[in-house]
Amino acid sequence: MNDISSERHGSRFSMTSLLSVLVIAGIIATTIPATEYLFVQSPAPAFTWNGNPFRPIGVNYYPCTHPWTGTWTAFNATELASDMQVVKALGGNCIRTFLQWPIVEPAMGAFNMTIVSRVMRFFQVCSAANIAIMFSFFDYGAPAWANLPSGMEDEMYVNQTLIKREVAQLQLIIPLVDTYSAAFMWDIKNEPSSSRITDTQFATWVENMSATIRAMDSRHLIVVGGAYGNFENPAQYAPYVDAVCMHFYNARTDPDWKREFDSYVQEFQAAGKPVIVQEFGWPSYSGDNITESMQADNYKVMFELCDEHHIDGIMAWCLWEYPNPLWSPAENFFGLLHPNGTWKPAAHVFHDYATGHRDSTWNFNGWEAMF
Repeated sequence: MNDISSERHGSRFSMTSLLSVLVIAGIIATTIPATEYLFVQSPAPAFTWNGNPFRPIGVNYYPCTHPWTGTWTAFNATELASDMQVVKALGGNCIRTFLQWPIVEPAMGAFNMTIVSRVMRFFQVCSAANIAIMFSFFDYGAPAWANLPSGMEDEMYVNQTLIKREVAQLQLIIPLVDTYSAAFMWDIKNEPSSSRITDTQFATWVENMSATIRAMDSRHLIVVGGAYGNFENPAQYAPYVDAVCMHFYNARTDPDWKREFDSYVQEFQAAGKPVIVQEFGWPSYSGDNITESMQADNYKVMFELCDEHHIDGIMAWCLWEYPNPLWSPAENFFGLLHPNGTWKPAAHVFHDYATGHRDSTWNFNGWEAMF
C-alpha cells in the first residue's frame, strides 16, 4: 500500500514539476526578449579585409534623392559621409555601389575625368568611415556610342572593340582607388544576362576581366554581381572569381520561396567558392500589399536562412527609400530608411542581426513566417 502511494506521489510530483517549469518558461518568454536567431550561429568569416577576418554585412547604396547615375552626376561628399555614419549606426560594415558605363565614358575613348575624380573621392570618404566597398563596373551596359541594336546588349561580352574599352576602364580606375582602405571587392558586372551568348563565352569574358584586374591588383576580390539567363548557374565562371553572388527576391512572389532559396544556395555552393547573398529585400509598398512589418519579417527569415546555410556575406537592397518617382512604384520602397531618415522596422532587424543583439528582435510573426 505504501509502495503504491509512494509511486503515485512520485508521479504527481513529476507532473507538478513539469507544470512549474512550463509556467516559468512562459513567464520568461513574455518578459525576456528572445529571437529567431538564438540557436543559429553565424559562419566564420571566409574573407579578409585589410588583413582582418571579414564577413560583409551591408547594404546596396545610392543617395536618397539622386540614386543611380545621380550618385556621380550630383555627387556630394558631405552627404556620403553622413550616409556612411548611418550605415555604421545600423551595424553595417560594407556597401555596394555601381558605376554606369555611359557616364564614365560618354564618348568612345574619352573618359569623363570629373566622374573619375568623384569615384576617387567616394573611396576616400568610405575609407575614413571604415566601410568596405563592393564596386560594380559597367552598370547599364555599353553606352549609346556602341550602336548596339535592341536585344544585342550582351554583345559587350564578345565584341572585341567593346572589350578593349572595358579593359581600358578597369586599367584607368582601379589603380586610382585600390590603395584606399575601403577597397574590398571588384564586381565586374551587375546581373549580366543573355539568351544567345553561351555560358562558355561569358566565362571567357569573366576570365579576361579578372586577369586584367589581377595584373594590377592582387589584393582585392573579384566577383560577378548575380546573373540571369544562360549565366545564372555560376559553375562555368566560378574558377575565375573569388566568390559567387546570388540575388534573391522570390520571397515576394513565390509561396514556396524558402525551398527555392535552399535549392538556389545549393547550386551556388556547388561552385566551390564562398557565397554572398548580394541582393535581397521586399518593398514595403501598399500596391503589393506588403506592410513595413512584413518587410521586417522577411529580413528576419532571410538572416535565419543565410546563417543556416553558412552564407559568407549578406547585402540588403537597399539603404534608402527614394522620394522621387522611379520606373516602378515598388522600387521606391525597398529601403531600410524613410526619406526623412527614420528607421523602418526592417532597419531595426538589420541592426540587431548585424550587431549581434539578436535577443532583441523576437516577433512571433517573423518566427511563424519560417513555416
